[in-house]
Amino acid sequence: MSKKKKLALIDFDGTLYDTVAADHAAYEHALKAFGHELDFEFFRDSCFGGYYKNFLRAPLGEDYDALVEQVHDLKMEVYPGYFGLIRENGALVRLLESIKDEYYLVIVSTGNRKSMEEILSFFGRRELFDEIIDQTRITRKKPEPDAFLTAMEQFGIAPEDTIVFEDAEPGVQAAKAAGLQYFRVESIR
Repeated sequence: MSKKKKLALIDFDGTLYDTVAADHAAYEHALKAFGHELDFEFFRDSCFGGYYKNFLRAPLGEDYDALVEQVHDLKMEVYPGYFGLIRENGALVRLLESIKDEYYLVIVSTGNRKSMEEILSFFGRRELFDEIIDQTRITRKKPEPDAFLTAMEQFGIAPEDTIVFEDAEPGVQAAKAAGLQYFRVESIR
């Protein structure tokens, strides 16, 4: 098989998968275990996509210092049990399957790699993607272009041969900053 000459960079949350309900359910489970609650609307509007050490301050209140890591660890432990609540962007998956022979398909996200791999495996999609560039490889988050530049460098693909699939403005700004063509995908949230 010959080397591919193009690159498609795909955001994970909101673009490829809607994980809000599953994330909320897992955090709610963990918080309830320690006597706290997490309102869905608050989580969706104020927490989702944020750093857990920041958004858990509100629901944990005075217990924050004592419980933040325990709550997060329990959330990660129970999270796979809620994967059935995740929705896949089937139209985007079909499009990516149709370009796989010509494009390297790379997920570019500040999410947790282990969770993304588990979700991809749950949906039988892990083999569709050539690489995952996650939070551990990104110094500056979107709207900075670092993640996209890292992917292009890794695969040796020029900006004119790279496309981006994003649902959120920071990702679109990062694509523009890197000089990339992009498709603004309707968020599946």
